[in-house]
Amino acid sequence: MEPAVNPILTFEEVTRNFGGRDVIRRLNLSVFPGDCVGITGESGVGKTTLLRLASRIDRPTSGRVLCSAARPAYVFQDMRLLPWRTASENIALPLQAVGGNKHEARRTALEWMARLGLDNCADLYPRSLSGGMAQRLDLARALALEPDLLLLDEPLSAIDPERRASVRGILEDLILRACPAVLYVTHYPEDMLPLASRLLKFTGEGEVRELVGGRTGE
Repeated sequence: MEPAVNPILTFEEVTRNFGGRDVIRRLNLSVFPGDCVGITGESGVGKTTLLRLASRIDRPTSGRVLCSAARPAYVFQDMRLLPWRTASENIALPLQAVGGNKHEARRTALEWMARLGLDNCADLYPRSLSGGMAQRLDLARALALEPDLLLLDEPLSAIDPERRASVRGILEDLILRACPAVLYVTHYPEDMLPLASRLLKFTGEGEVRELVGGRTGE
């Protein structure tokens, strides 16, 4: 008998209210290692709020969010690169913060930049990068950490269509190989469908509906 696998992230009866309106209402959700939960819905219905609750940036109005992640990573919709650091330093500094030495961190940073087509950008500053390049750098920074919880908020929105397939492939490889728990928010389901094991749709007024689909064929 295989040992039970515990969820990395659990929402228990979670409600988040803003100005008298429930953006999320009594949500129960468990996210396990290797589980990629795709999240869709119109703007303003609570998708990003879910990620903020998962990351503990925000707190629920009621209910509990339980997270056992040792190494979470968050790719924000508004890319939060450090403008005073070079591209490679933006990846290397978080690696050093979790215990890597300077040389290993730079080597890992350069490897991830190469994988995401940023080979010649190591010593450039974020202001010198296009929107798509900056988004790939932001994604590289998160993936280089080898996270056990990966929170993605529109991670491909600024990337050229011809590059999206290769970036999706890198994400899929990481999910299948390293088995992080993933919450993936997007307005473009075609970007997320090859990766998702489950699909959630935020329909407004705090309601969340689970859809049939995803890579498991549920």
